[in-house]
Amino acid sequence: MNAPRLFVLILVGAALAVSQTYSNKDLKLELRESGANAYSGTLTLEGQSYPVTARGTAADLKGEFSAGGNRFPFTARVDGLRMTLNSGGVVNLLNRDSTATNLYRHSMGYSLKLAPGWTATDNPDGIILLPAGASFEAGRSDNPEVYIAMVKDGYSPAEEAKLVRELSAAFTQGTGTVQRNGVREAMSFGSRQGSAYRWDIRDPKLCRNVAFDIFGAPEGSRYFAFISVGTAERVRQHEAEVRQMLASMTFEAPKAGPLSDATPLAQQWLQKLKGRMIRQIYAYSGMSSDKYHYINADGSYVYKSSSMVSVDVAGASGMSSDDAHYAG
Repeated sequence: MNAPRLFVLILVGAALAVSQTYSNKDLKLELRESGANAYSGTLTLEGQSYPVTARGTAADLKGEFSAGGNRFPFTARVDGLRMTLNSGGVVNLLNRDSTATNLYRHSMGYSLKLAPGWTATDNPDGIILLPAGASFEAGRSDNPEVYIAMVKDGYSPAEEAKLVRELSAAFTQGTGTVQRNGVREAMSFGSRQGSAYRWDIRDPKLCRNVAFDIFGAPEGSRYFAFISVGTAERVRQHEAEVRQMLASMTFEAPKAGPLSDATPLAQQWLQKLKGRMIRQIYAYSGMSSDKYHYINADGSYVYKSSSMVSVDVAGASGMSSDDAHYAG
């Protein structure tokens, strides 16, 4: 029996949103997000284009393309800027087109354009970003660098100092020697006006400088923010790219749809859940969230969450928390 489409907002996790093109001299594969961990696009070979569907993550995909009424399965693995495409035992090495728009869209409605070579990992409350060649492992204490993009709603300029203190509290409690201590600097991000806060701490154990930067730009009651943390050399090397990605961040409210389809079973569950709360706990890659979903008696939907980001890099750690609210 096919399951009814029930409470899509709750049951569908964050999709890894990509819009990417990979090619070599013989073929070109274009992919775009079409659903949760689902992609569609075209495969172009010898001037002919064929429809493609695939499922998986940005690193591993399984899919098929249609040609001449037949379907041909393939697998693809992405490693940085290169894709290995295998179909019918024929292996093609493809390179990502850095000139194509690499738009990354978060499931909560905000998006950004990734800088060339950067990769992103989604969770319901933020995006972990890494430059080409970098890696990050949750729980590892000597990660060389990590970058986090997030959005805070309900922001007012009077709260900026408090927000920055919350984002930087764990990092500034270390035992190293503070060489720069988060003084506010006015800064522009494209057409946006915002601010930067930078900390530099000398790690006595590893004898290296560790950096923690917060870049933020308000837009109405919304605050777009980037956190950069890692060895000072790496973090400052990528500052221009971080500022570029922050400038590209936009927000489009998720389109609310019906809470269930018209099938009898879905309607039965909808009646059972009206007036009740569903709690959803999530933890992955240094990010965690606690979500509350309310299906009101009148059929309206309310969503509340609290989230936490915790990162460990060489000689330092950082943690931030946030609260969100959505009604539809």
